[in-house]
Amino acid sequence: MKTTAIGSRYPAKPVHQEPVHQAKEANTAEALVFLNEFIREARKEIRKRSTISVIGTQSNATDYDAVTFLSENFSLTINFTEGIAV
Repeated sequence: MKTTAIGSRYPAKPVHQEPVHQAKEANTAEALVFLNEFIREARKEIRKRSTISVIGTQSNATDYDAVTFLSENFSLTINFTEGIAV
């Protein structure tokens, strides 16, 4: 008995998408909305991990200059003193 199959018996290779970079000028309200969305996504990623390292750099007893959240395949650094890094 002969059968005809449409397509391949091997799965297709996954398509890797390049990240989309967006830049625009925003007022403070728009920037805070974007930051809140980013923080929501970062919280989801942190919750997925059983352990995570937190590294902070303090300038005085109450203020941090930088905070890093670090895991095997996740890192997030917020730095308030060194300007923009590319």
